[in-house]
Amino acid sequence: MAYLFADGFDNYNDITQIWDTSQQSNGGIVFSSGNARFPAPGSLTSQGIKINQNSYCRKNLPSSYATLVAGCAFQNFITSNTHAFFSFEDSTTLQVCLAVTVAGALQFYRGLPSTNPIGSATANGVITSGIWHFIEIQVTINSSTGVVKCWLDGTLLINSTGLNTQASGNASANQVRIGDFNNATGMFADDFYCLDTTGSAPLNAPLGDSRIITKMPSSAGDLTNWTANGAGSNWQCVKEIPPDDDTTYVSSNTTSQRDSYTMQSASLVNTPNFVVGRYRYKKDDASMHTMSPLIKTPSGTTNVSFGSFTVASQYVFSDVQFGTDPSGGAWTASTADAVQLGQEETT
Repeated sequence: MAYLFADGFDNYNDITQIWDTSQQSNGGIVFSSGNARFPAPGSLTSQGIKINQNSYCRKNLPSSYATLVAGCAFQNFITSNTHAFFSFEDSTTLQVCLAVTVAGALQFYRGLPSTNPIGSATANGVITSGIWHFIEIQVTINSSTGVVKCWLDGTLLINSTGLNTQASGNASANQVRIGDFNNATGMFADDFYCLDTTGSAPLNAPLGDSRIITKMPSSAGDLTNWTANGAGSNWQCVKEIPPDDDTTYVSSNTTSQRDSYTMQSASLVNTPNFVVGRYRYKKDDASMHTMSPLIKTPSGTTNVSFGSFTVASQYVFSDVQFGTDPSGGAWTASTADAVQLGQEETT
């Protein structure tokens, strides 16, 4: 599978809409453009989150994995105690966490700190308050052959093997968590991703310091078969940040109807690691419905459908990841920047 989940925190404002569990203490988790690591390119939107003291968010992964990779940008995460801020869990049992010490060193722990440190620690002072750092971790869960690795701003600083990294009865993790940090001023996070190691490069290993750019519809695509509700045209109904649920939306109850949208230009220069289509949908009747995502790239002549979502009675976010150009070959900056995305009512 390789790609599991990614979040730039750019197109919504309530952590519970995409992350499965959260604790909201001392002001909770706050979305803002002022919390973003970088300003948005052009007319796009860029947000980050402030995770206030003892707040956190947890994402359920599609399955259980022996080895996981995750990366996220963090700022302001030194406190007066050694405290975890980046964790892999097995059904809420904390398997392995990465913590930062009061001296600005990074250290892995089995379970909660400060007992059971595992592997080597970094030197003191590698973390500085008020500075954004991109941190990537790779963890293998096992009672005797576990592995922990940590990259700071693209440099491998921890690489320890032959460890007991298993705190539960399972040699795997099925959740990832950020936050739960005891800092009265809060910490900041942006540009999160999580992978397993089963796919092909580059989506089977740490990506290096990376940024997630979120693009919204900017005009109608090739297909305009769904009904526009609450706005002038199909793309205008689905471009809102944050999504406004039942006020403006597109709908279809006819099999094989398709709708698509031209996306904003980010003026990409660098080749992206991958492209993700993110969909938010629900049904409004008692019948069974399925929906297939569509993508069209400049190198293709048709809209290609990928997979199928079963549509539930409440709003759900789902991702479709494209590691390569569906029309063939690797992504380029120009082809990735010019994709059309849409959907087809399949039942």
